[in-house]
Amino acid sequence: MKGEITHRQEGVRKLMGSGGFDALVLSSAENIQYFTGAAEPSIHACGSVIIPLNGQSVLAVMWLDKEAAVEEAKEVSVQVYTPDTQGKVITKTLQRFGVEKGE
Repeated sequence: MKGEITHRQEGVRKLMGSGGFDALVLSSAENIQYFTGAAEPSIHACGSVIIPLNGQSVLAVMWLDKEAAVEEAKEVSVQVYTPDTQGKVITKTLQRFGVEKGE
């Protein structure tokens, strides 16, 4: 049985497909909570959710937030980064989904 978070992501994927988007990278607190279920304020402050057109969404969080992210964001994959690697984690995740460059 699919959960509410999965249904929300499916809805945005339909819009992404019709709009020509391969992936979304969202970092506002509202979007992180809406698309992952994570309510921890520190996740909102430093995290990002990556929603690919195809594949499982990823919540990228600082290593300090890993436990809370895994507990709260049950319908997405959690990827951990350090302060120096946030951009690299997001870039590698996008590449894994086949997104190379925007147009």
